[in-house]
Amino acid sequence: MSGKSDTKQLPLWNKTIVITRGKRQAKEFSELLERYGARVLLFPALEIVVPQTYSECDSALAKLGEYSGIIFTSSNAVEYFFRRAKYQRTLEQLKKCRVYAIGDKTKNEIDAYGMQTEKIPEVFSAEQLAHDIVKTSVAGERFLFPKGNLAKSDVETILSSYGIVVDAVTVYCTQEPPFDDERKKMMKTIEEKADLITFFSPSSVAHFVRRASLHFVKKIDVAVIGETTDEAARHEGMNVVLVSPQPTSEVFAEAIQHFYTTSK
Repeated sequence: MSGKSDTKQLPLWNKTIVITRGKRQAKEFSELLERYGARVLLFPALEIVVPQTYSECDSALAKLGEYSGIIFTSSNAVEYFFRRAKYQRTLEQLKKCRVYAIGDKTKNEIDAYGMQTEKIPEVFSAEQLAHDIVKTSVAGERFLFPKGNLAKSDVETILSSYGIVVDAVTVYCTQEPPFDDERKKMMKTIEEKADLITFFSPSSVAHFVRRASLHFVKKIDVAVIGETTDEAARHEGMNVVLVSPQPTSEVFAEAIQHFYTTSK
């Protein structure tokens, strides 16, 4: 853009949008929103840490030959699982396994390790992924499911109902960052200037609500990814104005700019 007048023509000019993801995870989404002219504020509602023990994961890595496949429903699970596999020197063994991913972003993380994934479900959801696996599996087969400590159990519930065994192992944990002076100052800025808060998980909604004022929570517009996040935000009395059609940064950002250009 060549000047302020050009900037004013962008669909999100003069809009302040809050991203509740961590800085690394929010990078792509932040850049997309800024291209549309938005001012972006980062307020990570969650931070990712390693679990207290990797004993379950290590046990699974030691018996990879027993699994029909490995299921990933988040890019974080891919990162932390493969990091542990590298530490345990089992990366080459992993290349012999069938690998399932919930969407393009997770698939791309897996591709970076030189592995191929099975067909991605048309609907990016753990439920759809589980149903797709059922179509090509039989009772008694065993799958490995690396996940976060707060991940929903749709995969386990659905596959187990068909007699398929799922070994779920926690490879990362999410928790609320300390509410220090810097975050208190940022929350004050958000309550004064934000036009829209974006959420990517139910847990991020819960942690944000714990720190924001009740008045702000009830009045601020909210945009989310996923039905469960939508439900969590509405449960807290938030005004959900947008649910992204797909769980990708590109689609989410496009949906936000479309909301403001057609509704405001």
